[in-house]
Amino acid sequence: MQHIMLDLETLDTAPSAVVLSIGAVAFKMSGGLGASFYVELVNDIDAQQMRGRTIAGDCVRWWMQQEAAARRMFADVPHDGVQRVDTLSALSQFSDFVASNGGPMANIWSNGADFDNVILSSLYKAYGVSQPWKYTRSRCYRTVKSLNTELHNQLQSGSIRHNALDDAVSQALHLQKMLSH
Repeated sequence: MQHIMLDLETLDTAPSAVVLSIGAVAFKMSGGLGASFYVELVNDIDAQQMRGRTIAGDCVRWWMQQEAAARRMFADVPHDGVQRVDTLSALSQFSDFVASNGGPMANIWSNGADFDNVILSSLYKAYGVSQPWKYTRSRCYRTVKSLNTELHNQLQSGSIRHNALDDAVSQALHLQKMLSH
């Protein structure tokens, strides 16, 4: 069984949130990481809003308080060769990533049963595109964390906190550690 850890950076916490970036990493429960995925959609915020995606003022204020490294995605020029794409391209590329890493039967993990998977699913619907995983394959990393009190706080943060790919990698490694314990 293939697993993918998903992380989004957004401008709201509602299912209709504007998505700034999508990060994901494929992994196996037995250990090891596979292919990774990362795109930024910051150049497409207006287009997302035209499709009903939302921005919350408290979320914008939260972003302004984050470290400069996390806020680099808001710069006019992409950093470190990062790919910036429009939302439809991002969804298509993520669908290809899922297809290459287990397809519709891949388990899509995220930090919260009501956050990343729900927001990304909503974004697919807003753009009239089918999500690439079966709804029964959504998994909640936060739930596993809460059940594993011994290792709950041993998450090793990635090199940049609130970078979707770094967070996805950190969460996948932490999940593997908790489930092998």
